[in-house]
Amino acid sequence: MEIALHLMYKYKINKGFTLLELMVSVAILSILVLMLIEVMLLYSRINRKYSFMSNTTIQARNLLNKIEREIILAQNLSISQEANGSTLIIGKQQEPKYIYKFLKNPRKIIIISPNQQKQMEINIKREMYIVLQSHIIDHIDYNNYRSLCFFYEVKCYVYNKHDKNFSSKPQLVHYIGITKF
Repeated sequence: MEIALHLMYKYKINKGFTLLELMVSVAILSILVLMLIEVMLLYSRINRKYSFMSNTTIQARNLLNKIEREIILAQNLSISQEANGSTLIIGKQQEPKYIYKFLKNPRKIIIISPNQQKQMEINIKREMYIVLQSHIIDHIDYNNYRSLCFFYEVKCYVYNKHDKNFSSKPQLVHYIGITKF
């Protein structure tokens, strides 16, 4: 009987892991978790960068589509540049339909409607800026009749604050170029 117990003890089946096996498996799992966290952080950084650009771009395009419609339908336009921004007057100078003031500091757009006697302010994110320009082009008609042609440009640029090159160069997100005789 004693021999049977000794043989049973000698060939005992181990039902468990050793400490070394547990430590190796924990180390492998921790390396896999670290790799997964790194991928998730990279994905969230890329997602934040592109969602910011798309939201700001949509906001800029909506605003400039309204301005573009007003410019196309307007009979008279004038653009003036000042130290703190530029002004777009739609309609006659004495009786304007809309006055858009694009201020640089603080960044905002003031829309004045003198006919309806109301004023609306739109705060612009510091990452977006709008450039207004007006060019006079001397135009010769087919009948050798000289007339002036005005070319109006409105450009909207957006800086991506989540990009590493934030201060480097803006991205043109919307451009309006309209010629009026």
